Formats: sequence, structure tokens, C-alpha cells
Amino acid sequence: MQGSNHIFVTGGSSNSTEVVDINSPRSPCPAFAEYPLPNVKGAVGTFIAGRPVVCGGRSSVEDYYDACYGYVVANDSWVKGESMGERRFQATAIMIDSRRWWITGGFSGTHVYNTTEIYQPGKGFTKGTHQES
Repeated sequence: MQGSNHIFVTGGSSNSTEVVDINSPRSPCPAFAEYPLPNVKGAVGTFIAGRPVVCGGRSSVEDYYDACYGYVVANDSWVKGESMGERRFQATAIMIDSRRWWITGGFSGTHVYNTTEIYQPGKGFTKGTHQES
């Protein structure tokens, strides 16, 4: 999907995943494999190395997640990846570059975060602030 005219849409109250072709917005959206965590809300997502990745969120007032899943187009499945260091609901994500993702803030169910985590393939999540490498 990288370099295409498609938008990957996941989440919402239906817990479904679809791809929208921005050149044909009225065309039907094909359904994809259901996200592995039930009824997740407030998750954060991006693309890492061309793969859609979704992390965190919650499914109820008691169940907050630190889990991350990457979508594999080739076999229409979600694969569990590295977990964040904190359970984060309604966090914000910023792409640093095509392989690094900066996650900030969020809520754990008991704590509002003012911390950040940076994800990098092969290194997982590290706490702290962004530093050029």
C-alpha cells in the first residue's frame, strides 16, 4: 500500500478495518481481518516501514492496552508486535520518519501521561524525548 492512493482505516465502534481508494471515494471498501483486541477505542496508529500499526486503546473502563499489532496485507492478518512501555488510551502519535514513531500522552485508566515513547523496528519502544540519530 505504500506509495498508493489508499487510506487504511481501522477502529471505531465496529472494530473493523477498511481501505479507501482516494481516487474512487464512492467505491465499496473491502473488509479486512478484524482487529485482535475486542471493541478497542482510543487506539493510536500509523505506518511503520510501510506496514499499518495500531497500539494501545481500551475496551472498557478496566481494560487499557499497551499492545501493538501490525497488519500484514499478504495474508490479511494482524501480527502482535512490541508492546508500549505504558498502557495508553487516546495518546497522540507523530511520525519522526518512515521507521520511527513518537507516541505522546494518553491515559492509563488511573494516570494522565505527560511522557513519550519512541518506537523503532528492531529496538522496540524507548522512553524519553526525540533525539536525532
